[in-house]
Amino acid sequence: MPTLYETTIPVFIRQLNILSKLLGHGIAHTADSSNAVTEQSLVDARLIEDMQPLAYQSIYPLSFSLFVLLDLGRGER
Repeated sequence: MPTLYETTIPVFIRQLNILSKLLGHGIAHTADSSNAVTEQSLVDARLIEDMQPLAYQSIYPLSFSLFVLLDLGRGER
C-alpha cells in the first residue's frame, strides 16, 4: 500500500512544476519588445471579469497544497 507521501507529494510537485513553466512562459512573453504586455499587466490579468486575477490564481494552488499537507500531518483528513 502506498504511503501518504507517495500518494500526495508527487501530485503537488507535478502541479507546481506546471505552474512554474506557465509563469515562465508569461515572463518570456513580456520580454518580447514587439508587444505591450508587461509583467504587471499579466499579474493583474483576468480571463473573465468576475474571476480573480492571475496573482490570486497562482497563489491558490500553493496555499491549497500547504494546507492539505498540514491537515494530513495532523491527521485531520
